[in-house]
Amino acid sequence: MPGAVIESDVCVYGATVGGVSAACSAARLGKKVVLVDEGRHVGGMTSSGIGITDFGSREAVGGFALEFYQRMGKHYRRPESWGFEPRLAEQELQGMLKSSGVSLYPERRVSQVKKQLATIGEFVAENGDVFRARVFIDASYEGDLMAKAGVKYTAGREGNALYGETHNGVQFSSGADRFQVVMDPYVNPGDPASGLLALVDSAPMGKAGEADAGLQAYAFQLCMTREPENQIPLEPPPGYNPARYELLGRYIQAVQASGKNFGVDSFFKFQKVAPSKYVVSSLGPVSVDHVGRSASYPEATAEARAVIRKDHKDYLRGLFAFLRTDRRVPVSVRKELEHWGLCRDEFTATAGWPPMLHIREARRMVSSVVMTEKHCRGEVQVEDSIGVAANAAELAVCRRGVNKGKVQNEGAFRLGVLPYGVSYRSMTPKVEECANLLVPVCMSASHVAHASLRAEPTLMILGQAAGTAASIAVDQYVLVQQVKYEDLRNALLAGGAVLEFVDHDLESKRRAAEAGKPGVGLMLDDLQGQVSGPWQDGKNAAMARAGTGYLHDGNTRKGALSIAWEPEIAESGRYEILVLFPAGVGRASNVPVTVEVAGKGTKKEVNENDPSGVVSLGVFELPKGRQTKITLRNEGTTGHVVADAVQILPR
Repeated sequence: MPGAVIESDVCVYGATVGGVSAACSAARLGKKVVLVDEGRHVGGMTSSGIGITDFGSREAVGGFALEFYQRMGKHYRRPESWGFEPRLAEQELQGMLKSSGVSLYPERRVSQVKKQLATIGEFVAENGDVFRARVFIDASYEGDLMAKAGVKYTAGREGNALYGETHNGVQFSSGADRFQVVMDPYVNPGDPASGLLALVDSAPMGKAGEADAGLQAYAFQLCMTREPENQIPLEPPPGYNPARYELLGRYIQAVQASGKNFGVDSFFKFQKVAPSKYVVSSLGPVSVDHVGRSASYPEATAEARAVIRKDHKDYLRGLFAFLRTDRRVPVSVRKELEHWGLCRDEFTATAGWPPMLHIREARRMVSSVVMTEKHCRGEVQVEDSIGVAANAAELAVCRRGVNKGKVQNEGAFRLGVLPYGVSYRSMTPKVEECANLLVPVCMSASHVAHASLRAEPTLMILGQAAGTAASIAVDQYVLVQQVKYEDLRNALLAGGAVLEFVDHDLESKRRAAEAGKPGVGLMLDDLQGQVSGPWQDGKNAAMARAGTGYLHDGNTRKGALSIAWEPEIAESGRYEILVLFPAGVGRASNVPVTVEVAGKGTKKEVNENDPSGVVSLGVFELPKGRQTKITLRNEGTTGHVVADAVQILPR
């Protein structure tokens, strides 16, 4: 039976945080936007169990992502919060969609994509609804829309040789997921004919650095409590068989025989998000992550994926049952786990279980630019940055097999990164494959780089870029590959995005060293500004940061005084604008300064209590000539306002 036809400017598929960010960003730019998802849940893993945010560097987070974490902070009376309860995260994301005017269409899984040449005309959901749009965005974790649109993609691990990497392909683990003692893999120790223990893979492990189909292990990220009144018991699955966890039992026994002790924190990582409420993640060689059960998921049918999700759920239920009852588990651990259960006030529609499985990776697009380990290390920089990724490449175990006659976990490691720019071209398919699709989640990246890019704040950053680019493509009637980077860059900066990483502590020291030095950049003294109102001359000329003196308002005539500078810019380019003033006590902390570039104004506030006497207004794209105006006022200020100089430095 035919369904409804839903038309929009921009159609986003996948209500992950990347999808929410993309939808809100396009809608806030005046576009008609619909957000479609196969389930009823909004927010992906941010509101489905990852209550503690990995963000790498606070300085890399801006725009929509920062707005979200600031909204979360209001729940906990903080400027921003990187740890939170999942239900509150979904509540905020739902509110952001509503206030942005995005129409949400849940329970509509993509079934068919219809294209005209290289352009998607519409896609049909399994319920028969048809979604038509000028631009489509696939923000799902699986990349189903991308795949059905005929875009080239990969899954699994590339070999190191393909992109000149060192941490791709098979990687023998050496971290916290490593078995501390030698573990025999066989049902009857030493007898291969008896078969392998459950949870041990029979496939050959391969050689280090070789390509294979391995994917990081998936898991449900539980939200748990010790409070009985807010607790749902975590019961064993139907047909629970403790033999499934025999490897874990033998491991516990062997480690204790070696003289080491186990506590609950030897098996699980508990992270507090609220009083008596914790998110639980994997720790140790056998834990929450269901190792080796994810490789078939990306290409699986909806029915097969449901079976995989149930298997992960049953695995966890059985794991807790085993640790609560097996005699080899220390008594203290068994007793402690009896007090833990799922939070009754979280995930109420799914009886305390997170609605989403943590799909760490699935499909990854292969486009004209592939983000790799070299980008993460700072060896290669992009020219079309749409945001900064700063999270380390954290890879979970991919497989658990037999290596030289012993059980070994394989695939996990942590690769530190230098905050790096992400290329716009890494989320645009090749133009001959699809000309009106953007892919910010299953973007074009290697297995290693994706492990850094998959951090939830980064997905919001990339989602904002996708929504902004889609809006520009609609406005200009161009293909997504034809969006001019300068237009996208300016729009992202106007939306508060961070496109280059800045270490503000180092930058503050550098600015203080450069400020006031003659011959460094372009310096404009107060004598070169256009003054309005009766400013007073500074009494101590020696305090001036530039020239022979400075102006101040005497903490009077608020709103009546201003000074404007109109610099002559020799060449168009990127420039940082500094405000200089003599340091002192009693200064205003909220001095309004407006930067007008080619008629478009940006408002800033300067804290003149800064002891360095120099504050950056930021980095701007300034055109050649006198098209820039910097105006400082004393309107609405509390305390003395000082006007001394501005300095413009090429960046």
